[in-house]
Amino acid sequence: MNDVLNDAITDIVSRRVKILDEVNHTFALSKEQLREYQLHKVKETLLHVYQNNEFYKGKLTESNISWNDIKALSEFSALPFTIKEEIKSQYPFGLLSASHDEIVRYGESTGTTGDPINSYYTGDDWFANNCIVATLLSNLITNQDTVAVIVPYGLALVGQDIDRALELIGAKTIAIGMLSSACPVERSIKILKDTETTTLVCSPSRALYISEEAMKLGYDLKNDFKIKKILCVGEGTSIEKAKAIKEAWGADAYPLYGMTETNTIAMSCQFGKMHIVENKLDCEIIDASTGEVLGDDVRGELVVTSFGKAMPLIRYRTGDLCTIHSQSCACGSTFRFLEHHGRITDSIVMGDRRIQLLDLEAIILSASGTKFFTLKIKGDELIVGLVLSKEECQRVERDVMERLKIEFNIISSVVPVDGEQLIHAIKNKVKPSISSILQDGEK
Repeated sequence: MNDVLNDAITDIVSRRVKILDEVNHTFALSKEQLREYQLHKVKETLLHVYQNNEFYKGKLTESNISWNDIKALSEFSALPFTIKEEIKSQYPFGLLSASHDEIVRYGESTGTTGDPINSYYTGDDWFANNCIVATLLSNLITNQDTVAVIVPYGLALVGQDIDRALELIGAKTIAIGMLSSACPVERSIKILKDTETTTLVCSPSRALYISEEAMKLGYDLKNDFKIKKILCVGEGTSIEKAKAIKEAWGADAYPLYGMTETNTIAMSCQFGKMHIVENKLDCEIIDASTGEVLGDDVRGELVVTSFGKAMPLIRYRTGDLCTIHSQSCACGSTFRFLEHHGRITDSIVMGDRRIQLLDLEAIILSASGTKFFTLKIKGDELIVGLVLSKEECQRVERDVMERLKIEFNIISSVVPVDGEQLIHAIKNKVKPSISSILQDGEK
């Protein structure tokens, strides 16, 4: 090894030891100390972007707010929001707040239309995030686990991030990636069985899809496989979908939450609460219509300020509906936890009401007992397509229709749909989304 490379690696290792020490320190903070730490990081981040990024320097200057005099997190809410359109307009490196030679990781969203959403990280940013994710994952995963990661690795950072965290934990990691021609579902299922995989990382829709395909191949999921934990990423996980996963695999579902712009936002503890990673970002809940800051235990749009060096975001409106809770959790974490109700756009409008698809999913799966369904709006009526036989649909339709009427005042009808067609749609999604249920699929 040449001396230059040796010195560089030695420097990286030395910095990573310091980063790990700081991460460990933040996990030991009391709630009050954590808020002080966040206030310090917010002020540090504001100064950093003001000095190193023209976009944010202009935005902070135009706000006419004495942001450098902020003395409490509550005062921070006077600063302007960052919105998705602004991030897109700064593609690819308009939000870079570090030098280009410090960037070691670059990713983009998996969307295929319009300008992409991207993000980038310095080596220190990336390793700190890996350590934080590994610490939280260690509540669920140990070095005795074999973990199959069935999410995109190309451009999307979620697979790469979780992969590095699992490596730090010492878990045996199988990077399956997308179900593709290189590793189709049949081969993936064989790998899960032969390696005695204990944990899946995938979207909840994909976990259910794999279960259906495995049963078609003649497997008894609960006896032929060792899978006991499924970490759900890429889309919202309703309680009812988690129950469906439990029924299919005999495994507990643990939702994880993040996005391209911010990477990890919240992760489940062993008690199923999604704790916000408050040592790397600050979260607020606002009224999506007025921008007013709301308190805890109220559903609203999530606003995130991230603390990284390469691409910190100031009061970023995520477009996601969440509820933040400050109550104590049995796991002992001082980090608040949240509920993710889906993207604001993952909804339907019936009359004068906007209804989230995850809320509809909870009712429909519970009342029907099916794993998959479709929705179609026809005038004032919501047509619910269930992957059931005609006779089974007739048996459950009254309960489905009554519960939708009581909960959302919706007029609905129930029809059977082609399960193969729907499952094929889920299979071919780069990132299966609950929005894929909005389709025509009637028999």
